[in-house]
Amino acid sequence: MKAIVPFFFSCVLIVSVLAPSSAFARHCGGSRSCQCGDVVVSDYTLPGNLGPCEKRGLVVASGVTLDCDKHTIRGRGERSDDFGLALQKNATGATIRNCTVTGFQRGIRLKEVRKNKILFNTVHTNGNAASGVGYGIDVARAQDNLFKGNFVHHNADEGIHVGTGSHGNTFLNNRIEDNGRENFYFLFADRGVLRENSMRGGGSASLF
Repeated sequence: MKAIVPFFFSCVLIVSVLAPSSAFARHCGGSRSCQCGDVVVSDYTLPGNLGPCEKRGLVVASGVTLDCDKHTIRGRGERSDDFGLALQKNATGATIRNCTVTGFQRGIRLKEVRKNKILFNTVHTNGNAASGVGYGIDVARAQDNLFKGNFVHHNADEGIHVGTGSHGNTFLNNRIEDNGRENFYFLFADRGVLRENSMRGGGSASLF
């Protein structure tokens, strides 16, 4: 029995060391630089291009402004299965602006968030062109957000996908062009406002 005890404790230590830590994403922002997969918890200006990211780019927390200063956040292209930028669940008052997002399954993702701003971003060449899967901007059960001045083009499926339960969103002065299927796609989404947007090309329709 004495020989078994130290072996037992060794196994426990190994399991502890190998326990997954990905659930605890690294925080960044302010004076702390951001890397792929981080959660931006303080206002942050991206100092240069980021990526290629193996999985996701950055997650932006409630009340935080991420300004990419026209730099690019890049994924792995058609091999990617995650998003470039996303708002943290239940985020409010966050802003994503001046970002170029490319090479992810979804460029910018808003899910279960409210009253945020997506401003003057370029979102292109996201998703898998061969399979026709992947959106530029994906809006899922997100309400009362503002999308202004974005250029969304050449994404595999839809340019901007507004899914069920995404009510009261405003789309102002965006350019949505040459996406694989629809440029704009709305599904059971009420009280939306579209004003001064331009649409061109699109495999199936400019507006569905």
